[in-house]
Formats: sequence, C-alpha cells, structure tokens
Amino acid sequence: MVKNKDVVQAGSSRLAKIPSPLWSFVELIGITGIGVAQPLFESLRIAAGEEIVGSNPSRVQLIALTVLVVVLPAFALLLIELIVGALFRRNRPAVHQVIVSAVVGVIAWEILGNLTTWVTWLLLLGTTLVFGFAFVSLRRFSSATTFLRVLAITPAFFGIMFLLGPNIRPMFLSGNSSPSADVHVDNPHRVVMIVADELALGSLLDGSGHIDNGLFPNISALASDARWYRNTTTVSYYTVTAVPAIATSLYTKNPDALPMAANYPNSLFSLVGSQYSINAIESSREALCSRAACEPDKGTMRRLIANAVRLWGDFAKPGSKPPPCLCYDSIIADGLPHGEQFVASIQPSSTPRLDYLHVLTPHNPWIRLPDGRIYDTEANSETIPDGLDVFNNVGTWVSEAAAQSARQRHLLQTQALDALVGKVTERLREIGAYDDSLIVLTADHGVSFDAGKLAREPDRSNYDDILWVPLLMKYPGNSGAGSIDDRTARSIDILPTIADILQVNIPWKIDGVSLLRRERKEDSLKVLQFATNSPTIKGKSTKDFFTRYPETSGFQRVLATPPISLGSRDDLRLYGYGSASEFHSLVGRDAGPLIRGDAELVSGWLTWVKASDGLTAPWTLVRRTLTDKDQALIAVVVNGKVAGVGRSFTDILGNQRVSIIAAPSLFKTGSNTVGTFSVEGDPTDPELKYAGVQPDFVLR
Repeated sequence: MVKNKDVVQAGSSRLAKIPSPLWSFVELIGITGIGVAQPLFESLRIAAGEEIVGSNPSRVQLIALTVLVVVLPAFALLLIELIVGALFRRNRPAVHQVIVSAVVGVIAWEILGNLTTWVTWLLLLGTTLVFGFAFVSLRRFSSATTFLRVLAITPAFFGIMFLLGPNIRPMFLSGNSSPSADVHVDNPHRVVMIVADELALGSLLDGSGHIDNGLFPNISALASDARWYRNTTTVSYYTVTAVPAIATSLYTKNPDALPMAANYPNSLFSLVGSQYSINAIESSREALCSRAACEPDKGTMRRLIANAVRLWGDFAKPGSKPPPCLCYDSIIADGLPHGEQFVASIQPSSTPRLDYLHVLTPHNPWIRLPDGRIYDTEANSETIPDGLDVFNNVGTWVSEAAAQSARQRHLLQTQALDALVGKVTERLREIGAYDDSLIVLTADHGVSFDAGKLAREPDRSNYDDILWVPLLMKYPGNSGAGSIDDRTARSIDILPTIADILQVNIPWKIDGVSLLRRERKEDSLKVLQFATNSPTIKGKSTKDFFTRYPETSGFQRVLATPPISLGSRDDLRLYGYGSASEFHSLVGRDAGPLIRGDAELVSGWLTWVKASDGLTAPWTLVRRTLTDKDQALIAVVVNGKVAGVGRSFTDILGNQRVSIIAAPSLFKTGSNTVGTFSVEGDPTDPELKYAGVQPDFVLR
C-alpha cells in the first residue's frame, strides 16, 4: 500500500507541474508585456501623430488596439504551446518553459540591439546565453514562475498609461468627435481649399514679383481669377502647428498638441459642419475634421494594427537609428497620391460642400518630375536631402552647390504641384462648379536654400524664405478679375475671410482678421518657435513661444527673388538650374560642336528606354560619388543634346557628390545614347570633355 501511495503522490506531483492553459496564458501575458506591450506602447506614444491620429480612431477602436497589444501576442504563443504540447504531452511543461525563455531572449535581443553596436553573431550569442539562463531558472526555481504571474499585471498598467498619456488622452476621452457650431451660413458657396506643404512664395516668382507663368502655368492661371494676397506669412514653420492655425484662426496655446479635433474643436470643419457636406483629405498625421463632421475611413482598425506590427518590428531591429530629419513614413503617400485621390473625390453637389486637401507637396524628399513620375526610386520617406548637415550644424546646407542642387529638385516637384492644381480646377470646370466656388490655395510654411543656413528654421538671414507663403483666394464669380493685394496678411486670416464670404459668424474668439475688412497695423511677424517635445518650453507662458521678425524688409527680399534660367525653353529651364546654373544655356544645345578632341560623341552606355515608363523614370537621374574631382562641372548628354548640368559638392561625410537630372523630354522611345562629360571653359565658350563618370544604376 505504501508503495502504491508513493506512486500516486509522485503522479500528482508531476501533474501539478503541468501548467493549466489559464496559468500559461497569465505567465505569457506577463513576459510579453515586457517584451512586446511596453516597447510597443512607448513607440505608439512617441509616434502618435503619424501612427494613430491620422487614422482618426474612435474610443472603442483605441481600447480594442490596447487590448490586442496586451492579449494577442500571449494568445498566439499559447496556441503554439497547446499545439506542440498536444504532440509532446509528457514534455508540455518544458514546451511552456522554452516559449517563455524564447520571449526573454527576444527582450535581450531588443535591449542589446538598441544599446550596443554588436554584429549579428554577437547578438545571437548574447541572446542564446540569456535564453539558456531563463530556461534553467524556470526549470529549477518556482519563484521564477511566481515572478511571471506577478508581471501579468504590468501590461494592463502599460495600456492604461498609453490611453491616458498626453498624446492619446484627448482623442480617447472625446473620441475625436467635436460638435458642429450652432451657426447659419447666409451665403453658402462651395469651398475648395488646398494647403500645400513646404512651399515658399519665392519659389513661384519670376524675378519681377509675379508668378512664373512658364514654370507654373496652372497656379498663374488661378491667380488671374483670384485675389493674390502676396504679403502673406505663416505663423509657424512646423506643420503640426501651422496647419491648425490655418483651420482655426488661432495662435496655438500648446505647441505640443497634435493636430486633431480633440485638441482643436473649433475649426473650419466645425464652423460649416452643420450645413455643409465635407470631403476632407488630410495628411496621415492629422484629424482636424472630427468623426462627427467627416466619416472615418473603414480601414481604421486594420491600419492601426498594421502600424503597430511595423513599429514593434522597427524597435526589435538591431542597429543604430537613422539621424534625425523632418520626415515620416507616410510623407510620399501623403503627396501626389493624396492629390490624385482628391481630384477623383470632387463630385457634383446640390448642397453646400467643402472640399479640403492638405497635400505634402512639394515637401521633401524631392523625387518627382513635373509630370508626377518618380525619378529617384531609391529614396524613401526618411531620405535626408543630399548636402543637408544632420551631424554638426544640424539642418544646414553644407555648400551653395548642395543647396542649389536641392532647390532644383524642389522646383521640379513644385511643378508637379502646379499640375495637380490644374487638375483640380479642370475637374471643377467639368462639373460646372468652378465659377461659383471659393477656391483657396496656400501653404503651411516655406523652405530655405542658402549655404550654411538652416533649411527649415528661420533666422534673420533666411526668414523671408521660410515665413512667406502663397495665398490665392478665388472668390465666387470672380473669374477673369484677378488682382494683387499687398496688405499684411497672416495664415490665421484665411478662416475669417472665408467666413466673411459665406456670411457666417465665427462663434469663438479668433486671432485672425478678415482680409476683406480692415488692414493689420503690425510691423513685425509673430511666429511660433519650433518647440514640439522640447523641455525648454515647459512651464513658460505662451508669449515665450513666439519670436518676431521685421516684415517690410522681409517682403522686399521675397519680391527680389531672382528669376530662374531666363532665356531657356520652359520645358528645359529647370534642368540647367541648380548647382551650375551659370551654364543653364547649355541645356538643349547640340553637344557635337562643343566636344573637344574626339569628334564623336562617346557613349556612356546604351539602353532601351520606354518614353512612357509608368509611374517612375529612374533613367533621368545621374548620381555619383567622385574620387578625383573637386567641385567638378558635369554635363549629361542624351541623343546628342545636353540634357542636364551640375556641379559636384562635398557631402556631410566628406565625399564629392554629383546629382544631375536629365530632361526627360530629350529621351525617346527605343535606344538612347547617353554620355557624361566634364564642362570646361566659361559659360560664353564652354567645352565638353568625356569624363568617364558612370551612374550607379543601369538605365531601364
């Protein structure tokens, strides 16, 4: 009997060691809370502007996301454990311990990968050692299991802190739903509003203070029907605060507030929401149009989950993080693709309608030709422009050649914006809505291209490039009656002017004034400083957020912006502009008479190119790092004609870089002869010599 009793006790002891599915789940929640939930909630908190706000989720969807982050990883691992445990029933405790230890190894991988520069095999070795230690501890010490069960309360704590954190709390508590204003629109007209991004007024000018009709014919045509408030400045040079200022007519009182209706309940959208149907396409970082006024995208939950998976993958990926840049993952998608979506969404309407677009064009990365095709296929949303210093004098251009090369690419992408504006006005004419619509074209802020100066932050030497933005307002019935108005105007004046046209009273106190009424008496610009996530502003009064700049002298500098490559064909002007603009007249010329030495055009390479290459045109970009050239002048010759010219510059790593965009109109369907040449002599008597510089890619 004693012997049988011992057998029974031994069996009972063995059974006690087999974790029940519930206890397994609890322990897995504890360890995945540290390995998955905590870093993911932290990543979502930091990236809330891009990963959450733009999806405009409801309160229920935010809760669902939180529960999924806490529960789903543990549940997936439990399923694996149950399946494997069913196959190896006697070893099921070991299966559980292996899975838990593997998660501990993942945590070690995350920590080592983010805190060290170890190569992969060292990371694997360290992770394996940690895995082994965790497995032995679970096998030998019951306290390890107890610790896991105690940890199970931490993911819930992380989730609550995520929902109540400063970035998410306003959206969570309100559901990002703000009521429409209780007002009446006495003079309803269709409103079409386009907010471009990173577009300086000077980029559009022709040297005489007018819009360059040759480079930007569609914006120029809109100006001929509009009142152009030429002396308009932004009140912030950062999109997260500049765009809300346009929509609300308010200086921000909280520079850290994300651009969503929960933080900005009073806006253009709430003003007309009770009487207008709203078609709003905002950037992926914005949700100023509340869920009450704008029907959210049905793919919100799917997008939130996909973003969460990607963020955790980025966190777990070892290696150094990229240097800081004013960019984010969706910036390319929020550009022309959003614009094309907007054009397609403009539909006839028998009731008042607001069509609103914030398009991240011509914002960098500068990768598009005027027809919208992408020529720099290797660039992505986090690509930092060539020649921009991100290590020493962060955000400054390293040389004049680098700055002007970047400006050339910026202007080409501005031409793509011009084409989009043309599509919008054409669509409005197609549906018979153009003449009676109030059309607004503006930008959130500008950008500067001065050597040694900051590209996006203003100082006394570059503020005219960054603060002055275009503002065209085509009033209903104003076709053919365009005019220029040089009164002092601010981006916060746009909403009051719209309200004046529609004859609707704005029911909240605003900082702007209607441009149809009295003129401002200010002689300086009040501009919000770049302050997001900066601890220096904590505890300060709101007046300390702002800096003032002289206005009159700044506006005069804008009007004095020099012309671009005058005397060249409009379709070729920008391909001779940039780092070697003094040789702009070369572009389009026959290369044969300019070649010294060998009379034949030396082919750099031969290829077959389709003229209609879909959405991309990588064969127009020649980019190379030179080893034996210093400030070299390089020309690209296509089919016997000079198609582009540029000067090399030293990048932030000390390399000589050259980046030339060849005019796509000089390519033809079929075989193209392309060569690269050094340019010698002066602009009045240039010489071409075969350089033997090959590009980094093969033409397709």
